[in-house]
Amino acid sequence: MSPRTHPWIVAPLLLALACGGAPPTPEEDRAAITGLFDRYRSAVLERDGEALAGLLSAETLAYHDALRDMVLHADRDALLAEPLLTQVQVLTMRMRITREEIEPMSGVDLVAHGVDQGWVDNPELADSRLGPIELDGDVATAQHLLSTGTVPTPLTFRRERDGWRLDATAGMLRAGEQLEKRLDAPAREQLLERIISAATGRVPTPETWAPLAGDS
Repeated sequence: MSPRTHPWIVAPLLLALACGGAPPTPEEDRAAITGLFDRYRSAVLERDGEALAGLLSAETLAYHDALRDMVLHADRDALLAEPLLTQVQVLTMRMRITREEIEPMSGVDLVAHGVDQGWVDNPELADSRLGPIELDGDVATAQHLLSTGTVPTPLTFRRERDGWRLDATAGMLRAGEQLEKRLDAPAREQLLERIISAATGRVPTPETWAPLAGDS
């Protein structure tokens, strides 16, 4: 068999043809990611939940499926086994949404609802931009640059079948994990209450730790 017909050479060519041509160049990837970030920023600022949900990675949407289930069914012990920032998300949602509202929702619906309701409002996004984009195969990272400084945890992007998507959970959970390692139990509880109070204007009560579906 000549080298030109060897399957290890032909297979990538066939894959490229099946995907519509040659693989994108790094410059094309970076341009696509920059465009994705611009659409994400606009969706948040305009409170366009449907548009924003369409920009998120499969991992992010699966995480919101899990959040929905935890809001409905996770009791205190189950929730305490989760990362701190997941606890914050679940408890905050329980203070903002009813069982009747969340039960029929999917992860996509939950994302869209939160954006539409202004849960992720951030005026600083208006003047924000991406720093240099680092590509590593189907994953990319970039610093998030605000007018007031750089967000400590870089944004993560993932290439999926229909293009690049923002992984909105990877950086958050990674930062939360690093933070938790430096906190003892009382400090974690204080931080949890402080974050939730800043988001909702209230502190969680014992009832907030009970699942909305009344499973406990």
